Amino acid sequence: MKILVTCFLLLGLTTLANAAVVWDESVNGLLSTNPAAPTLIAFSVGSNVVNGSCANINAQVRDYITFTVPAGSTLTALNLLAYSPENTGFAAINSGNTSIIPSNPTADFWMAGIHVDPTFVGTDLFDAMRDASVTPEALPASQLDPGDYTFIIQQTSPVITSYSFEFVLEGPVPTTPSTWGSIKALYR
Repeated sequence: MKILVTCFLLLGLTTLANAAVVWDESVNGLLSTNPAAPTLIAFSVGSNVVNGSCANINAQVRDYITFTVPAGSTLTALNLLAYSPENTGFAAINSGNTSIIPSNPTADFWMAGIHVDPTFVGTDLFDAMRDASVTPEALPASQLDPGDYTFIIQQTSPVITSYSFEFVLEGPVPTTPSTWGSIKALYR
């Protein structure tokens, strides 16, 4: 019986950590196309999904978001969940809560950037930004430490590209008595 109760408690904790869509352009409106005023998105510990689209139509070439990795936390993954149709785009990270327009003269301002296409679906883009960055700089590790950052996705062709990114934020492990105390009490 104790094992069954423990499993249900852990299942409940796991359910809280499931993916949360933090921005969906079809629901929340278009993401910012202005590098000086990216869309601010607050991430919670766990999975944070951003869904959108961009194309070189009506000035929707780029989508910019800014976010903060809080003290004691780490952004451990940037997973590409969906990218369609088959076309190459550009994704990049820079520090701070504003950004720039990608070009050869601005290449040195990026922490890391990659060309992204459907072959990256199901992978952590931080690995590519560490090992195969197309900008002069690359991420030193497959994660982002505490600080303010801006993420960009760009599509310069007139093909409307839909995407879904998962930002995985890890924070301190909760140790409140209500969480661990409940499980510990079962084994006394």
